[in-house]
Amino acid sequence: MLKHGVITMKHKLCIAVAVYLFTTRYNTSMKTYMDYRAITDRESVQYMVQQECYTDDDGLRRYKEGDEYVVAVGSPIADVGDYITVELDTGEILDCIVGDSKGDRWWHKCSKGHNVVEFIVDVDTLDKEAKNAGDVSCIVGTGNVKKIERT
Repeated sequence: MLKHGVITMKHKLCIAVAVYLFTTRYNTSMKTYMDYRAITDRESVQYMVQQECYTDDDGLRRYKEGDEYVVAVGSPIADVGDYITVELDTGEILDCIVGDSKGDRWWHKCSKGHNVVEFIVDVDTLDKEAKNAGDVSCIVGTGNVKKIERT
């Protein structure tokens, strides 16, 4: 899973840390997506974050303050509204803001391995290659997620 000492799980308690390092044991290259319209609770922080976003030319949601990608990650990694940096094993760095939570796990099992970062998109305008693949790697970069750091 994660390198020793990076996440501490004991009695279902996760101690929050600022940096998560992912081992090469798992394929974390798939970067799935969800439509921003799936966030419907107008009272939620997720909904408020979406009100501060726009859709770019590829169909990805971006935060208007700094142009960060809007993503969902597991709550052990970061909370909605946190800024994170996602580093791929190719060296590519993705600046992101957390716009939704994937629940209390750091990953979801998917057809290509373990999905760690889910991008929030407008499916009506999403790049056709990404839509057909179910994976936005063709837009944001290929490679495994190597590290996620709260900034």
